[in-house]
Amino acid sequence: MPWHWLLLGVGFGSGESPFWQQECFLRQLQASEGWNVTPCWPSPWGAFDPGKVTTCPSHPSWSEQVGVYDIEGRHKGAASAWEAQTSCLWHRTVYVIPHFRGAILFQRRASWKWRMGGLWDVGLSETVELGEDLGKAAHRAVAEELGPEAALEPAECCRLSTGWSGSMPQMQVCQLDHNFVFTASGPESLSLGERDTEVDTLEYWTLEEYRERSAKAPFEFAPWVHALILGCLECFEPG
Repeated sequence: MPWHWLLLGVGFGSGESPFWQQECFLRQLQASEGWNVTPCWPSPWGAFDPGKVTTCPSHPSWSEQVGVYDIEGRHKGAASAWEAQTSCLWHRTVYVIPHFRGAILFQRRASWKWRMGGLWDVGLSETVELGEDLGKAAHRAVAEELGPEAALEPAECCRLSTGWSGSMPQMQVCQLDHNFVFTASGPESLSLGERDTEVDTLEYWTLEEYRERSAKAPFEFAPWVHALILGCLECFEPG
């Protein structure tokens, strides 16, 4: 599937509720760089300061190795997840978007998370580990964030590269993601065994409910949520 570098004509139709800064996200994604959404979601804690990057936290997820890529998606090497998120290194992320009765799954990230803790995310997501197959990463996202009894079959829908940088209360973030978006038929029950403690809440919302929420409080969502929904709208619309 081609990378979505130019997103001309993408957006919501007239009469629908846009979120604040929708035009900014579209403008940034249509720019020559085609990825930087920082101006549309500036961190309330200030700009990214590489001089304030601290040592890797003790949580094991930060020390996992991930593949490093160039802007075109060519593999260049490896780094820890912490290095990738604090040193502006392109890496891969998978999103699985479960659909159920015209709604899509959103999750609130656990408040203790160093990066975007307490904010709403979309679907189920995981950073792709070094050498990991994209399909396996998608299935891992389902098992870890819905529970091991979740039997979803993700199908790739869209690819979109995004970047964001800024200060956060516990860390400096400069993330460059080659995002692979999958869709799947979601389960009615969102309690499918023990799930990852990084997930606080799971809820199904329609796109209109998302638009209404994001119009009122766009900064309650991680910045990539707005970019992914605008840039890969076909993956979020009712089937």
